[in-house]
Amino acid sequence: MICFLYCYLSFYFSISLSLSLSFSLFLSFSLCVFLVLPLFITFLIVNFSVNNKDHEESVLTVSFWSLLIHCFSSFFDIFILFFFSRFLFLSLFLSLFVLFLVYLLFNHFIPLLYFSFFPLLPSHFPIYSFSFRSDPHCNQRQYSPPLGLSLYFTHQRARQLKYLFPLTSIH
Repeated sequence: MICFLYCYLSFYFSISLSLSLSFSLFLSFSLCVFLVLPLFITFLIVNFSVNNKDHEESVLTVSFWSLLIHCFSSFFDIFILFFFSRFLFLSLFLSLFVLFLVYLLFNHFIPLLYFSFFPLLPSHFPIYSFSFRSDPHCNQRQYSPPLGLSLYFTHQRARQLKYLFPLTSIH
C-alpha cells in the first residue's frame, strides 16, 4: 500500500511538472498516457497481490513492480526534461511566480480584504466564533488569530487593532 501511494504521489508530481514544462496539448496528453498506464498497472498488481494467499511473495512482487514502474516513469520524465530543456528555466520561473502569488494571496491579500470590509464585526458573528477561545485562568474570552493573519500582522498593525479585541494575546 505504501508503494502504491508513493507511485500515486509521484504520478501527480510528474503530471504537474510535465504540464508546466510542456506548452502543447499533444505533449501533455502523451505524458498523461505514459504515466496513467504505469499507475493502472501498479493498481492491478496491488489488487492481484492482495488477493494472493502468499503474503511475503505478494509484498515482494508489489515492491519490484512498483519500483520498476516508477523507474520507467522517472526515466520518461528525465527524457522529456532534456528534450524540452529550453523551456526548463521559463517553467521553473513561472512555477515559482505562481507559488509566490499563492503565498501572497493566502497570507496578505485575504486578511487585508477581510479586515478592510469587516472591521467591526461583533464577537458573536459566525466568522469569529472559531477564533475565540475561553481562557482557563480568567473567565473571559481571548482572541487567537489564525496562522495567515498572525503572519500578516506587524506589531504596529496589531496595536492598532487592539481596541477591537481588548483581551487579545498580541502585545
